[in-house]
Amino acid sequence: MVTPLRVEQVPLQIPARRVYEPYALPQTLRAHRETLERLAASYKQINAPLGRFGLDVIEISDAAIRSADESRYQALENAIQSLNTDRDAIASEMRSLLEQATFASAAIDEQQAKALIARAQALLARADSIASSA
Repeated sequence: MVTPLRVEQVPLQIPARRVYEPYALPQTLRAHRETLERLAASYKQINAPLGRFGLDVIEISDAAIRSADESRYQALENAIQSLNTDRDAIASEMRSLLEQATFASAAIDEQQAKALIARAQALLARADSIASSA
């Protein structure tokens, strides 16, 4: 009969640490670590289905569907389309920078990253505003 091992009997072979600890990153990434983390967090907020942007779009869409006025419905749907177009453009540029940093271990243009973060924040504010007035 084989006795199963309990978790406390299995030695941990790999140290438990985050992959992006400063000493585990190439120098090109360490220099802009904080900006990269902010860029990744902004990317997640505008691109995740249940991120801040996604939840706002759901709220706007719900208000459009519930509207009995055809012109209000169309206005809200047009707003969603505009938000999505802007989000796609920002997300594409963010993804490119993040892939460059992650897979090519290349230094990023920090000013470009900060500009993208600002654009994402403006987009989120716009989506919040539309959702709250919908």
